[in-house]
Amino acid sequence: MRMIFLMDMYTQAGDCWKAEEVLGRIQSLGRTPDLISYNTVIKGFRRQGLMQEAIGIFSEMSGRGIRPCIVTYNTFISGYAAREMFAEIDDVVEYMFQHGYRLNELTCKIIVNGYCKAGSVLAPLAAYLTSKYAIFCQTYMYNSAHDAAFSASLLPF
Repeated sequence: MRMIFLMDMYTQAGDCWKAEEVLGRIQSLGRTPDLISYNTVIKGFRRQGLMQEAIGIFSEMSGRGIRPCIVTYNTFISGYAAREMFAEIDDVVEYMFQHGYRLNELTCKIIVNGYCKAGSVLAPLAAYLTSKYAIFCQTYMYNSAHDAAFSASLLPF
């Protein structure tokens, strides 16, 4: 448990490489890092905008037979949304679906907010009407798109 706190401390300080070293230290002690350890390092790389490195940690985790959880996926979606990488978000969502995961409210919030922050206020509404997200996020996406459009004075009422 102390190793997780150490990894989290490094990621909070912006030193995700040190967090990755701690992950390696756990392995060198003959122990297998758990999902929380991997998620912590992935989150650290995401915070630094190092999505390829986060993918590398994800691949290592998967290769060790550790299944990701919704937190893992939301971490990737959040990183891609912050960088306006919406095609990559679609890839993550598709991967989630293929592996039996569904979007939750937080996932929808991250996606909608990403579009809104990118200046595409009506894109979430379009996503609601046309995309695979509609099945899972109808009410949330509609309300978020409506609120964003209203805040941007794009609605006549």
